[in-house]
Amino acid sequence: MAKGGLGAHTFGCVWDMDAAAAVGALAEQGFTRFEFIAMAPHLDPRRASPDAARTIRRALEAAHGEALALDLPSNDVNLASTSPDLVDFTIESYAAALRMAGEIGARWVVVLPGRRHMLLPPRDDRLLDVFRGALERLVPLAERSGVRLLIENHPQTLLPDAASIAAFLAREGHGRVDALYDLANGVAIGEAPDAALAALEPFLAMVHVSDTPAGQWRHDPIGTGAVDFDAARGALARLSFAGPVVAEIIAPDPVAQLVRARAALQARGWPV
Repeated sequence: MAKGGLGAHTFGCVWDMDAAAAVGALAEQGFTRFEFIAMAPHLDPRRASPDAARTIRRALEAAHGEALALDLPSNDVNLASTSPDLVDFTIESYAAALRMAGEIGARWVVVLPGRRHMLLPPRDDRLLDVFRGALERLVPLAERSGVRLLIENHPQTLLPDAASIAAFLAREGHGRVDALYDLANGVAIGEAPDAALAALEPFLAMVHVSDTPAGQWRHDPIGTGAVDFDAARGALARLSFAGPVVAEIIAPDPVAQLVRARAALQARGWPV
């Protein structure tokens, strides 16, 4: 794994502090790598003031830190909607996130591969065709911003598992699109982390860590669920993975929980 220490996802800070304040609070605890939830009131790229990016950059400079990625909330966007208006809105939202990512020096914007209705999804690939077309619109925007895209595994999307993401990326051949594997999201659908990480090897650029009970979709403190962190660590070592590992813990007292996550991973032999 890459040197630079465990990254901190600011999702848990969304209601209590803005992005710059979260950087300051986490930097006091020794964090220097940050992934931002792009969600109001924490950080809203669509409505951000002209000074917002400069404020975040100053906070990052004070922390001697780096911005890894911006991450839009899954319940607000859908790149595979059957409504063209919603797809257009989603692309506009991602475009705003890409501009903000470029302004603060982030490397990626996380992209969810469309959402599938859990009660009555279509039996064919029409939603995947919508997502494919939307992604083709996003790639040039990412290129203009100097930012890459990260497709994340997510239980409610068209590409919920590592194998489907790897097959999609291999087939489509997008040059600016990488893969993010979230260990808890994988456990939520019954994936074994070592096999999943190996499947994504050609595309894997980032890993999210948190815990969850088997068959449930949560981002709990590490050590409280069913994620096999030893197997994941071993798989990443075998892959000589050099990308960032980011803790995404959604729990009360998010800064303290991220500090505990770092200690829990270190106790399990993770080089973070």
